[in-house]
Amino acid sequence: MVDSTTGHPLYQTQPIMKRLHITSFLLLALLGTGSCSRDKPPRSPKPPAPSPPLPKQSHRFPTPELPPETRKTALDLLEKYGNPNLDDARAVEIRKRLVQMGHPISSWLLSRMLSSDRTQHPFRDEDIVEILQAMEAKHLVPTCLDLLSRVDASRRRLLADLLLKIGTSKLSGPLTDIILRPNTDRSLRMTCAGLLIRFRNPETVQRLLKVASTPEHPAAPISTYILGRLQAPEALPVLLNILTLGHNPRFPPDALTDNCRAEAAQSISLIGISNRSILDALESSVRSDPSISVRVRALEALETLDIEFARKRLEDLREVPQPAIREVLERIFAGS
Repeated sequence: MVDSTTGHPLYQTQPIMKRLHITSFLLLALLGTGSCSRDKPPRSPKPPAPSPPLPKQSHRFPTPELPPETRKTALDLLEKYGNPNLDDARAVEIRKRLVQMGHPISSWLLSRMLSSDRTQHPFRDEDIVEILQAMEAKHLVPTCLDLLSRVDASRRRLLADLLLKIGTSKLSGPLTDIILRPNTDRSLRMTCAGLLIRFRNPETVQRLLKVASTPEHPAAPISTYILGRLQAPEALPVLLNILTLGHNPRFPPDALTDNCRAEAAQSISLIGISNRSILDALESSVRSDPSISVRVRALEALETLDIEFARKRLEDLREVPQPAIREVLERIFAGS
C-alpha cells in the first residue's frame, strides 16, 4: 500500500512520522523547562503559587506500602480499638501494641484517616488521632501543615486536632504565615487561628499587631481577633486606634474595616484592662460608629469592663430604634 499524497509506501511513512512526533514532543518539553539552554543563565525561580485544593478523591499523600501481614494486624487492632464496648484496660493494651508497631505505620494511619473513601475502614478517625498522639508522631507535623490547605473542612478539623496533640508552640510561626497570606480563605484562617490561640506563643503578637494596624489587609480582622484571645495588653493602643477608624475618611465604612472595628471592641473586652480612656473610646463607638455591629460589640465590651459606667453614661440611649442595641441596653439596665 502507498500513501496517496507522497506515493511512498505506508510502512516507511508511519515509523518516520512517529519518530518525528516523539522528537518534537521531547524538544518542546526541554524548551518548556529551559534545560536545553547552556548559553543563557538559569532563570530565577518564581515564587510558588498557592497549592490548589486537591480533588475529593485525592486527599491521600504518598505513604510507604505496608507488608500485607503488618497491614492486616494494624487493621484488626484498629477495629478492636474502635469497639464501643471495649473496656479501658483492653484499650490501653491495644493502643500499646499499635504504638509498638512504630513509625512505619504512622504515615499509613494518617493516610487512612484522610482517605476520601470513608467506608474503607471500620474504625473512628478520632482513634487514629489518639494513637498518633501516643506514638508522638512529630515527624508528621510538616505533612499535616501542608495538608491543612488541601483538604475539606471535616478532614481539616482532624488535622488541627492532631497538630494540637503532636505539635508545639514552634508551630506558631508557620501558622501565622498561613494566616497572614492575603489569599488564604476564611475557613483555613479560622482553623489556624484556633491552633495559634491554643499554643499561646507571645512571639507572634508583634507580627499580628503589624497586620492589625493595616486595616485594608485581608488578614486584619482575624489578627485583631487573635490578639484579644491571646490577651495581649501591648495590643491595646492599636486596638483603640482601630476603634476610631469609623470616623477616619481614609477608611470609608466597608465590610473589612467594620469587621476590624467590631473585633477590636471585643478584643479590648477580652484583654480585660479598664481605664477612663478605654471606656471613653468604647462609649464614643457606641454612640456614633456608622456600623450597628460595631456599636453592639462596643456596648458589650462596656457591659463586661464596667457595667456601672455603662449605666451612668448611656441612660439616654435606652430608646434607640435599633433592636440589637436596645437588647444589650435592656440587659445592662436589668439589674440596676
